[in-house]
Amino acid sequence: MMRVWLKFARANELSFISHLDALRAFSRLLRRAGLPLAYSRGFNPHPLLSLAAPLPLGFGSEADYLDVMLAEARPCEDIAQALLGCAGGDSLKLCGLKVVPERTPALASLVKWAEYIIELGVGADTLGDAITRFKARPAVPFVKETKRGSRDVDAKGLVWRLTQTHSGLNAVLSMAEPAVLRPEELVHLLTVTGEPWKIDWITRRELLTEQLVAPLELRLDG
Repeated sequence: MMRVWLKFARANELSFISHLDALRAFSRLLRRAGLPLAYSRGFNPHPLLSLAAPLPLGFGSEADYLDVMLAEARPCEDIAQALLGCAGGDSLKLCGLKVVPERTPALASLVKWAEYIIELGVGADTLGDAITRFKARPAVPFVKETKRGSRDVDAKGLVWRLTQTHSGLNAVLSMAEPAVLRPEELVHLLTVTGEPWKIDWITRRELLTEQLVAPLELRLDG
């Protein structure tokens, strides 16, 4: 057995497929690459693979992480060559991989932050003023709506980094407790007056662990 984390970039045309469809697409890609997937036991065996974090519909992604168990060990170079060379590689492009100990916690449980590029139809001065106001406030309370109901949270603790780019924002937002902060929610909180800002595109650039490093850079004990 061999456990490996795979990082993919997703083509924009795949930004509107569901989480389950994305899992199926990755499963097909791994099969086409001829990798020996390990399967669960029981009456309905399924490949032992999972995505570290679902991608909201309509988002681009440079950081889809797949946590995969293989039935037999393969050299990393062979895995990379198989994935880069098989059909479908243009839509789901391999960006890197890491072999991890089998007993490593689930990758989904290690992801705590996500970095986003948020492209906005907003003037640079307006955006800069909004960022300055947000950072100057001691707290930014808002009502977080979830499937379990609503609760009051402070957005300041959910934003690790917030900077202005030539086309909008670069933001590192919480993906775990005390709450997940979505890019659309951040934009809403920055919009103090006037019409809501138009979001042109959102790309998830990276996922980060509690140590604020990407999963493939995380140091793990054997």
